[in-house]
Amino acid sequence: MKTSKTTLIFALSGEYLNEKEQYVSYSSFCAWFLNHPSIKLLLSKLDYQFTNKSLLIEAFCHPSFINENALLNLKSYQRLEFLGDSFLSLFISSMLIENDEDDEGDLSKKRAALVNKTYLSNLSKTIDLSKNVLVGRGIVFNDEYSDSIACDVFESLLGAIFLDSDFEKCSTVCHKIINRQIINIDPILFDYKTQLQEWSLKYNGSFPKYVHHENTDSSFDVDLFIDQKNILSTNGLSKKKAEEKAAQIFFNNLNLNKSGEKNVN
Repeated sequence: MKTSKTTLIFALSGEYLNEKEQYVSYSSFCAWFLNHPSIKLLLSKLDYQFTNKSLLIEAFCHPSFINENALLNLKSYQRLEFLGDSFLSLFISSMLIENDEDDEGDLSKKRAALVNKTYLSNLSKTIDLSKNVLVGRGIVFNDEYSDSIACDVFESLLGAIFLDSDFEKCSTVCHKIINRQIINIDPILFDYKTQLQEWSLKYNGSFPKYVHHENTDSSFDVDLFIDQKNILSTNGLSKKKAEEKAAQIFFNNLNLNKSGEKNVN
C-alpha cells in the first residue's frame, strides 16, 4: 500500500486543507481530495463529472507537492498543462473564426491576448481554481507566482477534461468559463510584446531587444532596449514573463494610445 507522511497539505490560496500530521495512504488521499467540498463545488460550477478520477487529481498536483509526497506515486499537472494549452489555442481559434470577421493578422493578435498568462490566471480566479491546487510546504507565495500557477492549472484542468471526454464536451466546459463577449477584446490590453514590436518598427525602424540575466532563485532580470537605448529593467519568474512585464511597463510609462506619434528619446 502506497503511503506518505503528509504534515500539512495546503492549496495555492494558502488555505490549509489538512492540518493533521498523519500517514496517508493513496486510497485515503484520493477519497479525501475527491470528496473535498471545494472540489465538489468546482465540478458543480463546471457542470462536469470525471469518469477517470485520477485525471482530476493529476490536474491539481503541483510538482512541489509530488516531490514532498513521492510515496503516493502521483503525477504532476505538467503533461496535462501541455495538452490543455494546445486544446485552448484550438478552441479560441475556432471561436474567433465563428464570431469575428477580422483578418488573419488581427485574429492572431486576439488569440494571443486570450491565451495570455494574465488573462488565463484571471479566468482561473473566477472559478476559484487556486483553492484546489496542491502545493508543497516550501512554496513561497507571491502574486506573480500564484498567478503563474493558476494559469498552469487552468490549462491542466482543460487537458484532463479533454482526455476524460472529447473535444466537444471540453469545449462546452470552456464556454461556461469564458464569456463570449471577449470576442471584442482589444489585444493591446494583453499582447504587449507584439504591440511593442509593431510600435518600435513603426517609429524607430528596429525591433526591441531583451537582454536577460538569470538569478540564483531561477527568476530572470531583463533589460529592454529600443533603438539601442536601455529603456528599463524589470524581472519575472521566466524569460517570457519578464519580457511581457517589461513591454507592459513600457506602455504604462509612455501612456501610449493607438493614435500616439511619439518616439523614444
